[in-house]
Amino acid sequence: MNVIPPVPATRCRCRGFTLIELLVVISIIALLIGILLPALGAARDTARRMKCGTNIRSMIQGSLILAEEEKNRVPFPNADTVDGENISHLFPLYVTSNEFIGGVIGNTFDAAICPSTANQIQTDPNTPFTRSDGRTGPFVSASFEPVPGRSGLQYRPLRDLYTNAGEGASDNTGGHSYELMAWAEQGVYNTGKVKGGAARDGEYYRPWDGSDAAPSFAQMKTDLWIQQASSVGLITENDAAGINGIADSDANGQDNHPDIGANTGFMDGHVAFASAGIEQVEVLLDSMVDMTRGGKDDALAEVGIPNPTTNAEGLLVYDY
Repeated sequence: MNVIPPVPATRCRCRGFTLIELLVVISIIALLIGILLPALGAARDTARRMKCGTNIRSMIQGSLILAEEEKNRVPFPNADTVDGENISHLFPLYVTSNEFIGGVIGNTFDAAICPSTANQIQTDPNTPFTRSDGRTGPFVSASFEPVPGRSGLQYRPLRDLYTNAGEGASDNTGGHSYELMAWAEQGVYNTGKVKGGAARDGEYYRPWDGSDAAPSFAQMKTDLWIQQASSVGLITENDAAGINGIADSDANGQDNHPDIGANTGFMDGHVAFASAGIEQVEVLLDSMVDMTRGGKDDALAEVGIPNPTTNAEGLLVYDY
C-alpha cells in the first residue's frame, strides 16, 4: 500500500504597505483634492451667477410688462418718486413666488437677492432690526395698501425693496442686491444722445434729486425714444464701493461677484454677463450712465477710456 507523505504546512507571508507607499498614496489623494476643489468652487460660483442672471431676467420681464401697461411706457415708475433703486412695483404683481391667500399676498422675494451675497429682505415685523443706512423696518407703511389693478388684493410695501443693501454683498441688515439704471443721464453715447429739458415737458422728466448728485437733467428710459434697446441696460448688480463700475475685489466683499464681472438686464429683455474691466464699463456707457460722478471716472481711468469732452451743446461726449 502506497502511503502519501503529508504535505508540509506553509506559512502565508502577506506583505503590507510600506510607510513610503502610504505616503505616496496620501500625497496623490491630497494632490487630487487640491486640483478638484477650485474646479468645484468655480462651478458653484458659475451656478450662482446664472441664478443671479435669472433673477434679473425675471425683473426685466416684469418691468417690460409694466411698461406695456403704462401710458408713458416707463418700466420703473417708482424710481422717479421714492428711491432710485426702488423695485417694490415688481413684487408681488409682476414677480412672485407664492399664491394669493385670503386677499393678502405672500412672497419669498427670491428674485431680489443675488445668491452670491448675504443680502436679505426683512419681512418679519416681530424681529426688530436696523439697516446699515439707519432705517428700520420691515414695512414702509403701517397699513396694507391695495395692489394696483387687482381688486380686493392688498400688500404692505417692504422697505428693503425700496433700496439695495447699502454696504454691498456682505450686508445682511436688509436691502436687495441690484441697481436700477432707469435714468438716461445727460451726455452723448454710442447708443444715443440725452440732452436737457424742462421738468416734465413731454419728452423729458424732472432731474433726479436723490442723495447722489445727478446731472442737470436726466431722462427716464422708455421704448418711445431709445433706439438701441439691445444695448441699453435697465438693471445691473449692486456695486456699493471700490471702483464704481468695475466688479473689483474688495476686502469687505461689496461687489456681488468680486473681480469677475456683473449681470445686466437690457431693454429688449435679454440678460448678459460682462467681465470686469472695459467690457463692464462699456455696458454702463451704452446704458447712458454718467461716468464722471460717484467715483466712476476712476473706472474710466482703470480701463483706459479717456474722460469725456464737452461739445457745443454743453453735453459730455464719450469716446470708447
